[in-house]
Amino acid sequence: MTKKVFALSLSSLFLLPAISVAADDKAAAARNLVDTKCSVCHPAEKPLSANKNFEGWTSTVKRMQAKNPANLNDADAEAIIKYLAAVRGVK
Repeated sequence: MTKKVFALSLSSLFLLPAISVAADDKAAAARNLVDTKCSVCHPAEKPLSANKNFEGWTSTVKRMQAKNPANLNDADAEAIIKYLAAVRGVK
């Protein structure tokens, strides 16, 4: 039994970097959305200089989406909201 626990613990150590890389890739993809989608109407630095809670970012991004729905689909809007709330949320 101890060997199984050790083997499981050891194998989980190898999975952690993969999880971290996947999270980094997801954050990079969301940042790319901010750079490409938000900068159609204003500099990408504008949202990156504000601090809002999740509800605030949801309201802002949905308002921007309504102004230019062809530019920002629902999936991209959700990714941008989550990213901005994570990196520019109220601390």
